[in-house]
Amino acid sequence: MKMINIIITRAVSCIFITLFLHSASCQIITNPIGLNIITAETVLPDLNSVMPANTDKYYRNDINIRAVRGFLKYFKTAKNVTWKIAKNGSGYTAQFTNDSIQTRVAYDRRGLWYYTFKRYGEDKMPAELRAMVRSTFFDYTITEVTEISLPPERQNIMYSVLIKEAANFKILKIFNREIEIVSDYSESK
Repeated sequence: MKMINIIITRAVSCIFITLFLHSASCQIITNPIGLNIITAETVLPDLNSVMPANTDKYYRNDINIRAVRGFLKYFKTAKNVTWKIAKNGSGYTAQFTNDSIQTRVAYDRRGLWYYTFKRYGEDKMPAELRAMVRSTFFDYTITEVTEISLPPERQNIMYSVLIKEAANFKILKIFNREIEIVSDYSESK
């Protein structure tokens, strides 16, 4: 009888030790490379993280892994990323701001890249693009640039540029080195 008590005590001790070590290792595994994912679960954020964060009520595995991998491949330096799921379940978006460039990347429900929007000021414009706009509209101030990258390749980039001169605003579309005036507004006095 005493031998059975010793065996049961050791078995229970082993189970508790295993459970304790397993739960401790799970806490470590939760954050193996500085993951910054804020979900319904409690996860301590790492302020220098490059992994997407989610500020909504979703779980980590609600974001398609193909989308996360694609994001990490092209946006290695992104910090404080917020992931969102489309209400109709049609896809995911990741948003972040680095070096005063606001970026939004969209993926379809299968995790395939859909588009990238970048919004920034004149100081962040590619030099060639800035020279094109300045040489044509030299009296205007460049207010905002929106860079839109679309499939099939990331080289397929279109720019929307908002320019202003006194009470006159223009929205330019630049694609394949051609400038087109999309809208022309004048403020009423």
